[in-house]
Formats: sequence, structure tokens, C-alpha cells
Amino acid sequence: MSEHTSENVLVQKITADTQSRIDEVQAHAKTEVADIERATNQQVDALQAEATTQLKKKQQQQELVAVSKARQAANIALQTAKRAAVDTAFATAFAELAELSSAEYVAFFTKQADRIVPKDSVVKKVLAPANRTEETKEIVKTISDSETEIATVSSMKAGFILETAEGVFDVTLERLMGEKRSALEIDVVNEVMS
Repeated sequence: MSEHTSENVLVQKITADTQSRIDEVQAHAKTEVADIERATNQQVDALQAEATTQLKKKQQQQELVAVSKARQAANIALQTAKRAAVDTAFATAFAELAELSSAEYVAFFTKQADRIVPKDSVVKKVLAPANRTEETKEIVKTISDSETEIATVSSMKAGFILETAEGVFDVTLERLMGEKRSALEIDVVNEVMS
């Protein structure tokens, strides 16, 4: 064997060993890269799953808040509608009572006076609406024998106020409605909502 041949064999052996080592390193590197890639993909999948879960939770929370706000707005609207219906019912009743015929007016307020003003009261002063002075005179005659002048009050719609020796008695429609309103509101709401 010549020196040249033995060098070729040696070079071939070194080349073969080097190539074998390169192939081994590359195979090991490919395995490591695949492991790293697999681990990275698992982390990405876990992060995506967590982000999806967080997004769903946030979306559910926002839906709950939106539904809650909608329910609250609906409840407020319902309560506002109930209040408006009750106010309208009382305003209508007030207007109807204020506009009673003379005979009905006298009967209604005489009944109220009998309930509120003590019998045989000495009437000193009477305040009444300007458009109901004649009816008020009739009512006062049932309370007191004495003739009392009636002073008119422009802001008063119906009823009267008596100043007597026993005290002042408010038999105005405003006070009567105010006194009965809280007790009647529940009935009115039930009637309106049925």
C-alpha cells in the first residue's frame, strides 16, 4: 500500500467517522428540537385553553351584568309605571270628588265632618273653596246652629277647614285623600296590575 492509498483510507475513515458523528449530532438535535417543539406546542395549547376559559368567564360575567342591568331597568320602569298609574288614579278620583254635584258634595263632606268634628262644636271661622260656599254653608248648619261667615281660599279645591272652640279641623279633600292614600295605594296597584 502506498502512502497515498493509506492516506486515502485514513481520510475516508476520518470522513466516515465525522459523517457518522455529524449524523448522530443531527439526529440528537432533531430529537431535542422535536421535544422543544412539542413542549412549546403544549404550553401554547395550555395558554390558549386558559385564555379561552378566561374569555368565556369574562363573557359570562358581562352577560350576567347586562342581564342584571336589564332586569333592574325593567323593574325601575315597572315601578315608575305603577307609580304613574297610582298617581293618575288618585288624581282622577280627586277630580271626580271635587266635581261632585251639590247634593253629593254636601252628603260626602257632611259624612266626613260628622266623623272628624265633635258634636255641638262652636264654629268661629270657616275656610272653603270659592266655588263651594253654598254647599259649605249647608254642611256647617249640620255642625253648628250659629250662622258663620265663610272665607274663601283660592288654592282649596274641595272641603273646608273649621276653626272651633275645640280646635281647628281640616276636612279638605286634600287632607282626606292624603290620609287615605297610603292605605288605598296597595288596592289601587293590585287593581291596576290585574
